[in-house]
Amino acid sequence: NLILGNRIGLNAAGNGPLPNGLNGVDINDARGVTVGGSTAQARNVISANLENGVRLNGAAVSGIFVYGNSIGTDATSSTIDPDGVPGTGDELGNRMHGIRIDGSQGNFIGSTGAEEFNIIAGNQLSGINLVGVGATDNVRHNFIGTNTDGIPGLGNFGPGIFIQGASKTTIGGPQPTLGDRNVIAFNAGDGVLIVDGAANRI
Repeated sequence: NLILGNRIGLNAAGNGPLPNGLNGVDINDARGVTVGGSTAQARNVISANLENGVRLNGAAVSGIFVYGNSIGTDATSSTIDPDGVPGTGDELGNRMHGIRIDGSQGNFIGSTGAEEFNIIAGNQLSGINLVGVGATDNVRHNFIGTNTDGIPGLGNFGPGIFIQGASKTTIGGPQPTLGDRNVIAFNAGDGVLIVDGAANRI
């Protein structure tokens, strides 16, 4: 299954909220789904939804690739609040987490190709939330709280990455010049926060 080139929670221009009532993308009991892609045409913009931007839910969910998306921003990945005035209703962050992984394992958030990064910004809780002992996932080549230009003002309103009981999750990797590195900046909470869990690697 492929989910490519969509505006999810935004208008067609990608600059104003049209929120879905729950998650932007919700994957349950599925394997082998790709959300996004390696070209500009394949990029999804997933913002302003009333729960999470992307949710992977349950132990049966594995082999999911989420890369090449903007989650919580406009289509240009340059703003999370088009009018620049908080509280006026045009904010673009998802109302919970940018990506929430709940007990799922063997999934990949970001990939190593030149355009296979996610921009995860402006979400009301964390950028990425990994929950449960079954969550053994890989998080690499993401811009969390900023974009590829490194600008401020795009932070998530909680931690950049929040691990709650997940184990054996890898954040980044040994080859930063080949696309393993995450850039985690300007978030309101910790860059990476771990509460419980074991054998996680940063």
